[in-house]
Amino acid sequence: MITRGNLLAVAVLLVGGLLAGCGDDSEPASEAKAPTTAASSAAPAEAPEGRLLTAELAKAALPTVDEVPGEGWVASEVPPPNASTVEPASCSPVYTEVQPDNPIYKDKVAGNAAVSFGSESPAGFSQVVVDVRSFTNAADSLLPINAGSLVDKCPSFTVIEDGEKIDTAVKKLTPIAVGDKQLAIQFSAEIQGTPAFITVVQASIGHNLVTIAHSSTIAGDPVKSYEPLVNGILKDLAAA
Repeated sequence: MITRGNLLAVAVLLVGGLLAGCGDDSEPASEAKAPTTAASSAAPAEAPEGRLLTAELAKAALPTVDEVPGEGWVASEVPPPNASTVEPASCSPVYTEVQPDNPIYKDKVAGNAAVSFGSESPAGFSQVVVDVRSFTNAADSLLPINAGSLVDKCPSFTVIEDGEKIDTAVKKLTPIAVGDKQLAIQFSAEIQGTPAFITVVQASIGHNLVTIAHSSTIAGDPVKSYEPLVNGILKDLAAA
């Protein structure tokens, strides 16, 4: 039976820390750049769930274990980020810039928070990481989605992690119809005979980007099952 440790080893190798370090890397809530009155008040054309958030507000919108679809989920630590490169380099954005915690976005983020859960069964192991991130400039919330949208130009590439070359494929899935712009893609690879699938679901609305990364040794398309979760996060953001 695949154990949690086995999957995490495979998943970290596959995605090089995709969402692995996506905890709160903004300033502490007590010191975070508080939105100005003008920015935090929803403008007539701005949906409440799209307004600028502090880290505290982003954390309040994260789901509980009972809200994650499926059974057997327990809180789990998010594995630390790992450095990796992509060949050819032209495909790197699909793999690295789709990550909302990529350092290139750090100065663009006003507040963010993330949570992780794991589930093990005789069929395999799965992990889900949920990230809520608010960008100071609303247009920047589209940057990770735009990077992932380049999948048509890079359906396959090689990830180099700790000197190991991993042949990786990526394909588009049907995204969840919510927010201003959406993305759903799935990375897949096989490492030492063990399959790994990383499904990335994203929705941007106003300043905010919601990202769900579902890692599993089990093949399948989990996107539709996460629609209630995404809608619940947006509802919480609107009510906060």
